[in-house]
Amino acid sequence: MHSDKVKGLLVDISDNIASIETYTRNMNLADFCANPLVNDAVERWFQRLTEASIQLGPTGDDLLPMHDRRAIRKFGNLLRHNYRSIRPERLWEFMENDLPALKHDTITALAIFPDPDERDD
Repeated sequence: MHSDKVKGLLVDISDNIASIETYTRNMNLADFCANPLVNDAVERWFQRLTEASIQLGPTGDDLLPMHDRRAIRKFGNLLRHNYRSIRPERLWEFMENDLPALKHDTITALAIFPDPDERDD
């Protein structure tokens, strides 16, 4: 896969994680469950980041080694195909248990791509 596409997908994952963190900052589970607007936004950001992870294909296994990509694919399928069963508690669980590893992997993976402003010409 072309490195610009890979970097773009990693940036998409990183941006969606940042949005989730921003919208849920200073919230606990009760606050999150009581806020349907934030729930909907977080669900959408999860859809985006799961899709970006899937689009990485086999490259993602090397770039995101601490993250269970099968689990993210399964979660993405749940969001897309079984959306009526999504509960705020499940979103919260994924945020608490899976996002930290994915964030770490994504930051680490992005570090291997040169910043275009820092290239030696």
